[in-house]
Amino acid sequence: MIVRGALSVCVLSALACGDSTVTGGPDASSDTTAAPDVTTSDVTQDITTADVSKDVSADVVVSCPALDGGASTLCTPDAGSPYCANTTSDTNNCGGCGVVCASTQVCTNGACALPKPKLVFVSSMQYGANLGGLGGADAKCQALATASSLSGTYKAWLSDDTTSAATRLAHAKVAYVLPDGSTVVANDWAGLTSGTLAHAIDRTEDGGTPATTSYCSLTTPTVFSNTLPSGTQDAVGFNCTNWTGAGTKVNLGNANATDLHWSTWCSANATAYCDGTNVAALYCIEQ
Repeated sequence: MIVRGALSVCVLSALACGDSTVTGGPDASSDTTAAPDVTTSDVTQDITTADVSKDVSADVVVSCPALDGGASTLCTPDAGSPYCANTTSDTNNCGGCGVVCASTQVCTNGACALPKPKLVFVSSMQYGANLGGLGGADAKCQALATASSLSGTYKAWLSDDTTSAATRLAHAKVAYVLPDGSTVVANDWAGLTSGTLAHAIDRTEDGGTPATTSYCSLTTPTVFSNTLPSGTQDAVGFNCTNWTGAGTKVNLGNANATDLHWSTWCSANATAYCDGTNVAALYCIEQ
């Protein structure tokens, strides 16, 4: 029999433990079976590091990897388990563990702030209706924005026979503003597509005034559109054959208007309106 204790072992055989002596039983001197060696490691072999820590939760975090490409911080709340948080962008841990941003704010570089608005402008350049399709028009908007050092991705407010502006543009939950960064055109996508703008989209990517055109009125800065104020398609076929310059029909908006005419000002029906003889601008919307 082995008695386990704090690094002590008593082997009850022919040996003595303390002042007690084993009596009775076979003669120890005649027992040829050797008692197994008992070492400190045998005594303590069941008391391992795993046993000592087995009550410690397996999900305790001791280090954090990068999260979403940002810095990761180990947060250790007074109640609950430790967790990892991206304190540069997490609105519940913005700039530090447990720092919560207001519902109207975002966390940017570890600071709570109102979200950055989206920019909108009317192009300073005027184009023939052969825009290279919707993709070509988007590329024109992006090139103008990049040349004016406007960050972000831009697409044109346009619809063709199969795709509407509403289905191809992002529906922002933040304000749309002119390139000056402060003049609000609409508070969000719902406002942009409500039929009434807070301010006309009457400034170009560099803050200038758009030029007038020969479409519909010689004093109006007309803009290719074929899109209703709601963002849906205006009419099939009124896009110079999907903005390739063919056909005769096109729908345009008025960059000076704040009512529904900002997107549906007039319709033109003549070869000259599609073949490049006449030119118009584009509305460009940050995504």
